[in-house]
Amino acid sequence: MKEETSSHQRRLPKYRRKAEEFGPFRVTARDLQILDLVYRYRYVRAEHVLALIKGSSRQLARRLQGLFHHGYVARFSSLSKARMLEWGSIKMIYGLDRKGAAAVAELQGVNVAELAWRKDHTRRYEWFAEHQVAISDFHAALELACRRRGAVELAEWRQGADLRDWTEIKDQHGAVTRYGVAPDAYFALQEGEHRRNFFLEIDQGTEDYGYLRNKFEGYWWYLPGAPGGGEENYWYPNPKDIRVLVVCHAGADEQKPRPRRGPGTWSRVELMFQELGKLDPKKHRGLNRFWFTTQAHYTLEKPNAVLGPIWRTIDRENLSLME
Repeated sequence: MKEETSSHQRRLPKYRRKAEEFGPFRVTARDLQILDLVYRYRYVRAEHVLALIKGSSRQLARRLQGLFHHGYVARFSSLSKARMLEWGSIKMIYGLDRKGAAAVAELQGVNVAELAWRKDHTRRYEWFAEHQVAISDFHAALELACRRRGAVELAEWRQGADLRDWTEIKDQHGAVTRYGVAPDAYFALQEGEHRRNFFLEIDQGTEDYGYLRNKFEGYWWYLPGAPGGGEENYWYPNPKDIRVLVVCHAGADEQKPRPRRGPGTWSRVELMFQELGKLDPKKHRGLNRFWFTTQAHYTLEKPNAVLGPIWRTIDRENLSLME
């Protein structure tokens, strides 16, 4: 989405604020919608705003431009300076800045300190920004799919450090091992009386096998039904109805889950589950709770796919989220 510039106004810089050159700016109801969206998502691109908020692309681009130059949102790139010079123009990312946080806090009737927001949410590490935008891509597709489907409601969405949790497992010799989980997000879908819980993991293909195995093993022991599990340990309703969704990176010409480098994600998963299955298969048979797809299977233009049969487990394919 290109930003509008009038004929009498020279092009404004992308990453340096020029409030006086932009001109007078008053926050409107539409701007508050944009700020609330950026707050909820943490990191968005212009296409997320255009897809989720009604209005013309020109109007929304102009409002985003004003919100940046007047200090309500931060604007940055997911690429390092070297890669920007190499690749040229790229899509900008928006995050809430101090004035925007104050506006959202006032809208919610709370103090800024009470918001789930910190200034360092707009840090600019390349890998971090790319990962967070991938979370926003999934979140936006899911929200759009629920709006269009109607019968399925996105009942809850949470992300951040407060999702981190752990459980302790004691072996036959009394030694205690702590296993932790740190989901990228948690969300719940509601269809009538049926509520289903999900943890989300976005795999950009940058993690080595050891790190990935530790992550899955943490879920293995943490989820209900594991030796360290128990319904009293879980803060979300109906904890037995839980899935761990893993969205893998995939190139444009491939449909199977694969990372950007190293052995294929799916081959790593198969090996990992063979190893996990030997841990204690009688006490915990939770492999079917891990569902996989690739980023190539859903888009903002075709968001309904995210609810459809694009998911698979270790031994089943063509699964849908609410079945």
